[in-house]
Amino acid sequence: MQMMLKLLPIAVLAFCLFSPMLKAASVKHLSLQDLCDLATVIVQAKVESSEAKWNDDQSAIWTHYALDVSETLKGEFDGDPVAHGKGGVVGTMGQAVSGEPTLAIDGEYLLFLWHDELNDRYRMLGKPQGVFAITRSEGEEAQAANSFSGVRVLKVGGEVVSERAGKISMTLPALIADVRAKTGADVASEIDEGDGEADTGDASDADSQTPGEGSNAPTSPPSATPNKAESDDE
Repeated sequence: MQMMLKLLPIAVLAFCLFSPMLKAASVKHLSLQDLCDLATVIVQAKVESSEAKWNDDQSAIWTHYALDVSETLKGEFDGDPVAHGKGGVVGTMGQAVSGEPTLAIDGEYLLFLWHDELNDRYRMLGKPQGVFAITRSEGEEAQAANSFSGVRVLKVGGEVVSERAGKISMTLPALIADVRAKTGADVASEIDEGDGEADTGDASDADSQTPGEGSNAPTSPPSATPNKAESDDE
């Protein structure tokens, strides 16, 4: 069960963040196909800035990450490109949410985001599973990898998935190509560049499905939002 620490002084918050008292959140394992199916927006971006703010009724703190998007692989933002994480520090008070990923300013990521309609925010899908940190070394191809940091990842039957066995790591070009193939972005690009016609087969049926309902969807997709299985307190 996810634990959330509310309205704590910074010193106490820091202690709790590094204490076993803050147990790992349990989340459902998401494959790359799951991430592609369930994400509302998929972007490659750098974090320009971050700011923690209270929500309207002062019941929760949200960290807002302003993004400089270099490539969009799926969907689009309603407004400015901003990702949101639950928790953060405002003044002398802080709020920690177990398993909630944090993004570094100037950090580069491939982000799989879902639109939390209840709070009207774009959040990291599957917690850290939907955050691929991009690393670059001179003379080598960029690398991208997600993690299981702060979460306990489970299969549908309840079996724990180890980070070594379940995390996704590959070169950035390979990951982008794979995402394009799994989201159908390559097909759309070919139609745009061609005469506007293509054999789409049962595309009309696929378009009517919500993310996660297709043949490659998770065995038990969340019924309302992609992160429902995370027991996230709103």
